[in-house]
Amino acid sequence: MPIQRQWTSIVGGLCLFWIALATQISGLGVEKTDGATARVLVAKLGDASFVVRKRAMADLTKMGLPALPALVEGSRSSNREIRYRSKHVLIVVRDLDFQQRLIAFLKDKEPDKYQLPGWKRFKTLAGVSPESKHVFVEMHRSEQALMAQSGLSGTQLNGLLNQRVSEYTKSRPAADGVPTGFTAAILFASSDTRVPMTPTLTSLLYRLALDSRNHRNITDGSDGQDEVMRTLLLAFLQRYGKSDPYRSMNVCLNYGMPQALGFAVKILDGESKAGSRREAALLTVNLYGGKTHLPLVEKFLDDTYMMARTRRRPDGTLIKYKVQIRDVALATAITLAGEDHVKCGFPHARKSELQSFDVSSLEFPSDGDRQAAISAWKKRRPSKADEDPATDGRP
Repeated sequence: MPIQRQWTSIVGGLCLFWIALATQISGLGVEKTDGATARVLVAKLGDASFVVRKRAMADLTKMGLPALPALVEGSRSSNREIRYRSKHVLIVVRDLDFQQRLIAFLKDKEPDKYQLPGWKRFKTLAGVSPESKHVFVEMHRSEQALMAQSGLSGTQLNGLLNQRVSEYTKSRPAADGVPTGFTAAILFASSDTRVPMTPTLTSLLYRLALDSRNHRNITDGSDGQDEVMRTLLLAFLQRYGKSDPYRSMNVCLNYGMPQALGFAVKILDGESKAGSRREAALLTVNLYGGKTHLPLVEKFLDDTYMMARTRRRPDGTLIKYKVQIRDVALATAITLAGEDHVKCGFPHARKSELQSFDVSSLEFPSDGDRQAAISAWKKRRPSKADEDPATDGRP
């Protein structure tokens, strides 16, 4: 859809939204105003006297939201002066009223009555708390047009979301990062089931999720909003992770989110053809899994896929390690069972902060040593009665 047509559609949607608010003004406790008075004032916007026109504009601005239907009607007038001035007052009235409504929304114990676009779905995801309400308000302040579409057409939402994400990826990094509201609004819109999961949009969204400009918005716990932001991130990942669990797992790992486990289980359940993905999934289970995952992990004790691992010596020569998927599976099984790696065939196993293992340290001296360790493990394997009944962490 051309940009001009798209924004025309968005403006039309916003008009419908504000008209809907005007019809419910009595329910919000706002003083009723005679609609006829507003229409008279709108008619004066086309008066021959400049003073009369300016006074009518001031009175309509002071009247506020109750004048909205008349102003919308005036913005479509055949009289150019009325049309121009109605549109000008509309901008002021909408902005002032919207800011007041957002402030009232934050303070009110009954936020549902404001019927802000997207609130119904948002509260289902993030709940109703001071922190979630604050994030929601920031979403509207940063991305008012995008949030307005969340209550209207899925097609328009998809078009605007694509546009905003594309603009973001082409922008230069800001010194102070990006607004929290922008990050939250993009993640929220992308989790909407009405948005088609095109490969291009999916890639752009994953890039946004991993961008350092957004990292602080999702991890900063100083204001208590990080949990809300992680919830929105997970909602996006759970939707797109059905078709690409590997990238979703990596995003979770990047943010230290234990939900990475569910995506790892999905990868292993699907027996990915990519050995590197099986390796990463096993290491994730090693990090976040429990005894209940032992049967799944042990399926890979016969996986002979060789992973390329090298390390450069001080003299510049490369050392090549021969580590197989089944080596990682065995080390992971030992972790899940709470056993000692040294006693189970890995005397040189080294821990790393992110993956629990330095994979190169899992190399066996020979294939015979590997086979002996796997056979010994199968003999001492804990019974199912000893397994932890905890959840398997599926997303």
